[in-house]
Amino acid sequence: MDGVTALRAGAPAVVAAAAALAIGDDTGIGSLAALFAAVWVVSLACLVHGRPEGVLRPAAAYLVVFGLFHGGLLVAVGVFGQDVYPVSDTSWLHTGYAPEAVRLVVLAMGAFAAVAGLRRAPAPVGPVEPGQRERRALATVGLGLQLAGTAQFLAAVPGLGSGLLAGGNYQDYVAANQSNGGLGYGYLLLALGPVLAVAAGGRARSWSWALFGAFAVLALAIGNRGEVLFPLVALLVVEARRGRRVPRSWLWPGAAAVLVLITLVRQFRGQLGVSAASPLDAVAEMGFSLRPTTMVLGWHAAGEPFRGGITFIGVPVRALEKLFGAPPDAESYDDRLFNVEIMERVGPIGGSPVAEGYHNFGVLGPVLVLMVIALLVTVAERGAGRVFADARLGVVLVPLLENVRNSAASVAVHIGIGVLLLAAVHAWVGLRGGPAARPPDHPLTGVVGTR
Repeated sequence: MDGVTALRAGAPAVVAAAAALAIGDDTGIGSLAALFAAVWVVSLACLVHGRPEGVLRPAAAYLVVFGLFHGGLLVAVGVFGQDVYPVSDTSWLHTGYAPEAVRLVVLAMGAFAAVAGLRRAPAPVGPVEPGQRERRALATVGLGLQLAGTAQFLAAVPGLGSGLLAGGNYQDYVAANQSNGGLGYGYLLLALGPVLAVAAGGRARSWSWALFGAFAVLALAIGNRGEVLFPLVALLVVEARRGRRVPRSWLWPGAAAVLVLITLVRQFRGQLGVSAASPLDAVAEMGFSLRPTTMVLGWHAAGEPFRGGITFIGVPVRALEKLFGAPPDAESYDDRLFNVEIMERVGPIGGSPVAEGYHNFGVLGPVLVLMVIALLVTVAERGAGRVFADARLGVVLVPLLENVRNSAASVAVHIGIGVLLLAAVHAWVGLRGGPAARPPDHPLTGVVGTR
C-alpha cells in the first residue's frame, strides 16, 4: 500500500475518530453540524481524489446521498437556526440522543470512506465497445423491464389523468396502494431497466431516458421522491462510467433544481407553503433520516436488548417459514423487519443503515454495516468501461442507495434479482452468439469472455 492510498484511507478514519471523541452529551446542534460536515467533506475529498468522474464515482455518489439524508437537517438547523424548518417536528433533535446519533453517523462515514479508499478502483478509461448481440440483449431486456415497470406504476396510480394530478395527494396514493405488493417490484423494474438500457447505449439509452423522465414527472407529482432520486443517481454514475460525464456547469445547477423539485413535492403532500420551495428546505427534509437513529438509541437506553442481526435476515427467515408451511400472518406485527417495527412504534419516518446497525449490534453495528456497503460498492466498481460490469454496478448501487433511508429487508433480494437477471442475459447472449461472436463480458466480474 503506497503513501497516497494510506492517506486516502486513513484521513477519513482519523477525522471521524477525532470528531466522535469531540462529541459530548451536551454538544450543541451547531457544533454537531460542524463536526458532521468536517467528516463528510474530508471523506468525499479522499474518495474523489484522482478520479476524473468526481462525485459520480460510485463510492462518492453513495456518500453524497448518505450525507444528505443523515446530516441535511442537522447542517441546516445548525447554520440557519431552528426557524429554517418551522412547520415540522424537530423536537427529537433536542431529546438528548442527537449527539450520540451524530457520533454513530460520523464513525460510519469514516469507516465507509476508509474501506473505499483502501480498495480504490482504477479510473475509467472510456467504454469498451460490446458486441452487437450483447448490446442488443441488454437494450431489449432493459427497455422491456422499464416498460413493464411503467405499466405497473400507471395501473397503481389512482385516478391518473382524471384527478390525482389536479387535486389528489400523496396520502390518497399511499392509502390506495398500501396493500399492492406488486408496486414495489414495479419500482424495482423502473430502476433496473434503465440501468441496463443506459449501459447498452445507442437509441435504447435515449428512449430509456425519455421514459424515465416521463415517469419522474408523474412520480414527483404524486409525492414519490426516493423512487426517482435513487435510480437517477445510479444512472448518472453509469453514464460517467461509460465515458459520458455530465459537465460540471450542468451538474450543480441540475442538483439544485432537483432539490427544489423535492421541496415542491412536499408542497403536494400538503406539508409546506409555496414560499418554502428552496434547495435548503429539501436538504433539511432529507436529513430526517437521522431520526430513526435517535429512536433506537432511546429504545436501548431504556433497557431493550439488541436484535443480534435478525432484521438483516428477516426476509429469508420469513420465506423459509412460508416454504415449510408456517407463514406468518401477513397482517401481523413482525418486528424482525426493521421497517415494520419503525412504522408500528414511531410512524412512517423511514429507516437508516446506521439505525438498523445499532439496533442489532450496538455501537459497532453502524461501522460494520457501512464497511460492508463500502466493500460491495468498491467491488462493483471493478471492470469500468465494460458494458456488463457497468450494468452490474447499477443493479448493485440502486438497492444500496434505497437503503440509505429504508430498512435492509429488501436489499439482498433486489441485488440478487438484478445479478440473476444479468446472468440470464449473459447466458442468452452466449447461446445466441454462434462461433464467430465476440464473447460477452461476464456479468459478475465484468471480464471479457473467452472461447
